[in-house]
Amino acid sequence: LDVVNSIVPFFNNHNENFRKMWGGFPPASSGDITIDAEHRLNDLLPGGTLAHFYFGYVKSWWPLRNEPNVLLMHYADAIKDLKGTVKKMANFYDVKLSQSELDTVVERCGFPHMKTIAHKFDYKIPFNNDAFFDNENDTIMKRGTLIYKGGLGTHKATFTEEQIQRWSKAEEEEFGADSELLQWARNGGGF
Repeated sequence: LDVVNSIVPFFNNHNENFRKMWGGFPPASSGDITIDAEHRLNDLLPGGTLAHFYFGYVKSWWPLRNEPNVLLMHYADAIKDLKGTVKKMANFYDVKLSQSELDTVVERCGFPHMKTIAHKFDYKIPFNNDAFFDNENDTIMKRGTLIYKGGLGTHKATFTEEQIQRWSKAEEEEFGADSELLQWARNGGGF
């Protein structure tokens, strides 16, 4: 459910001019996190308008996970072991890192460092000619909001027990025929 929890602030922090340019997408915050959480949960559950962003994505990539040119990764693994994740990626790309280089990459990929350079994540739309969006001054999201909390289990502060159970049931219905997939989708880890 952490994936849904990350979508709530992600949607809520888009610039209003960007929303206008995209016809009101993503939906704006209601101003009440409990209402926003319910809407985003419904959007991402099977049958919701954004279900393919999670369930479809995971189901599409899972059969390809062992292909030599595919590195399927899980956010939880990076949070639990960032250094191991960087090593895994470097190995996949056949990049040799010295210990100093590895330490630098790990430090710069950590949330403490990313928060110090949050302005670098203020995405713009180059070459855009839309009247709603000022390319010089507007960013896609409100400045400094892309880097959020960076943790696991944060959904427990946002979602009710009933909402957590609905998500868990959807995971079981969508992924449950393959216990390895269900376990990986929920928690990451090896496969």
